[in-house]
Amino acid sequence: MISIWHVVCLLLISLWCLVPTVAGEESLIICIGDSITFGSGIRNAARNFSSYPARLQTLLDNVDGAGKWNVKNLGFRGATATNKSRLSYEKSPFFTRVLNSSPKVAIIMLGTNDIMLNISLSTFADDYKSLISAVTQ
Repeated sequence: MISIWHVVCLLLISLWCLVPTVAGEESLIICIGDSITFGSGIRNAARNFSSYPARLQTLLDNVDGAGKWNVKNLGFRGATATNKSRLSYEKSPFFTRVLNSSPKVAIIMLGTNDIMLNISLSTFADDYKSLISAVTQ
């Protein structure tokens, strides 16, 4: 069974090998997502240490040295990839922060809440592609 740690380790290896950093330059990683990214269910005091973006920051600091990567958690509860939702990520203030951040890497974890909206697969795919396109420009 693949755990979150397997995924994080694979991501870490990918980042370490594929995204070169300039000596002394901090590289930004943004984590876009819903309550899973945000860290719902984790007490407020522990969220900065226990959400998956916080754990990714710790792993990167331990492997690549502190100060080379800066992981930002831009997740919020209820976020959707679907633009028909009132909680659409693209309609949120977080999206403006994403567009103004110029990250080296963006991790997108959306879709869990979209399932509950009964949106067609083609609409979901189109909206997700739109989000990816906006983030990568």
